[in-house]
Amino acid sequence: MKKKSILALAILLLAVLTLFSCGSGDEVELELGKTTTVGDYIQFTPSNVLVRASEMYAPKGHEDGWVYEGELKDQVYVVLTAKVKNLSDHNIKAANLAHVTLTQGDQEYTTGECMLLSENGTQLQRSGEIEAGDEGQVYILADGQETTRGQAQIKLTFTSSLYKGEEAYSLSCDTSKAVAAAVPLEKGKAVTAEGVGQITLNKASIGKRVNPSKASDTDDYAYYTPKGSDNLLLDAQLTVKNLQETACDAATFVGAVAVCDGEVNDSFVIVETDNGKDLKEKASVKVGKTKKIHALVNVPKEWKQKDVTLYIYFDGTEYEYTLKGAEK
Repeated sequence: MKKKSILALAILLLAVLTLFSCGSGDEVELELGKTTTVGDYIQFTPSNVLVRASEMYAPKGHEDGWVYEGELKDQVYVVLTAKVKNLSDHNIKAANLAHVTLTQGDQEYTTGECMLLSENGTQLQRSGEIEAGDEGQVYILADGQETTRGQAQIKLTFTSSLYKGEEAYSLSCDTSKAVAAAVPLEKGKAVTAEGVGQITLNKASIGKRVNPSKASDTDDYAYYTPKGSDNLLLDAQLTVKNLQETACDAATFVGAVAVCDGEVNDSFVIVETDNGKDLKEKASVKVGKTKKIHALVNVPKEWKQKDVTLYIYFDGTEYEYTLKGAEK
């Protein structure tokens, strides 16, 4: 009888431990650049963590932005970008991909949304879908606050009609940075993405006016000046080469933001004509050919005396260049 009692107790204890381990749901740690498979639902690869103030734009084009409409004060968007491959037999709506919780300091924020980045990188789409077997770039936005920026954790749950798992997936990050992961960019050194293109940062400066590089006083040409009397234009001049199989729009080849003292300002891109005597909002780059482009950022005059970090977005990667105050 005694042996049977001990055996029964052991079985009961094992059942209790199994119940708790299955019911509580595991927590899986995510890492930037590391792929995690979520059942037979998706493969999830975090790419970056971005922090923006009350507006969030797609990385290229900046035609349409998402403006914060919540009730928090000193609001910021904390954005986890990720590559998602659909392993299921059904399309996955980006809006239904995951529920996000952001913890910054002692504060927990539970509001946010998921959006799909368009293939050309110019739009964030609530209604976008990742088709079965395909891969897409998603932006997972969490609402946070400026006053709690610092060491943080982004937690995701993927429970949906297509996946019933209860485990949580968490990523630790530092939201005091505008961009978590960036590759150093050297002026004059080309960066190549096979099958996509090549970019070279030629020059970066801050001034009152941007002209075509070879225009003379007698030429009739377009030029650009800053918006607002207290602002200047940061001008990042790049040469881009098209390595794709078809022609593409030079103005959506790259995107850029400038960061100084925690403030993030978005850019717009213009294109020089081949003779260098005029500027256009759009121009096609033929296969194997190059164009000169200008990524322009409206910045406060005070930035001219400070170090400004320029982030160039190209083929899914952020490249970082610091424009020193003494260079301007």
